[in-house]
Formats: sequence, structure tokens, C-alpha cells
Amino acid sequence: MAGKSTYASDTVLDLFFGSTVYIALYSSAPTDAGGGTEISWTDYTRETTTWCTPTAYTGGGLQVYNTATITFTPNPSITPVTIVAFGLLDADTGGNLLYWGSTGNFVASQSKAISWLAGELIVVED
Repeated sequence: MAGKSTYASDTVLDLFFGSTVYIALYSSAPTDAGGGTEISWTDYTRETTTWCTPTAYTGGGLQVYNTATITFTPNPSITPVTIVAFGLLDADTGGNLLYWGSTGNFVASQSKAISWLAGELIVVED
């Protein structure tokens, strides 16, 4: 197959991001097939946000990005947890992995909330 039309990319993004998408944090990264180890500290829940309508991405394709800040509660444990990835899923528990990406090695502790400001979490559909 040679490529995908802009219409197809727009339709995929509208399908996923026109409904609620849940953001999860992982201490072991998922793969395209799913898996990974989602964190599970006290009071942790997957977060949601609002997304922009699909727009042109400078590298080609279309993108959506969060239009509001996403903030997870700090890790209440004395033991720090290293966050290596995030996932976008279609349910608040369980569900299907839609997209995932690396966070680097962010260490979550009692004094550090994990957040993305509006416009910082970008999903590209090429």
C-alpha cells in the first residue's frame, strides 16, 4: 500500500479522540501489542483530558494534542517509582491500548506530581 489519505487519518483521530481517552502511566513500557506494567500507587487513577480537533502536523500527517493540563497525583509512597512510558486507552480500567510513548525516566515521588501542560501531549497519525 502506498499511503493513507488525510481523510483516513482524520477519521482515525476523530474516532479515538472524539470520545473519552484515558491516560495511564507505566513503570515498564507497553509495546504495540499492549502489555507493560501500569503503576498502582494509592489514589492513582487514569486521567482524562480534552483534545483539539485534528490539525496538520509539520512533519506530515495530522495531530491532536491535549487542550487542558493533565495532572496525576504524586506517589504517596516513600519508595520512588520510575515512570518510563504513558499509554492512551479506551477505558478507565483494563481496556485497549490505542497509543503509547516514552516519558524518559521520570522518577515519581511524594513531592513530584506528574503533568503535561496544554499542548504538550501530542499524538500524530501519519
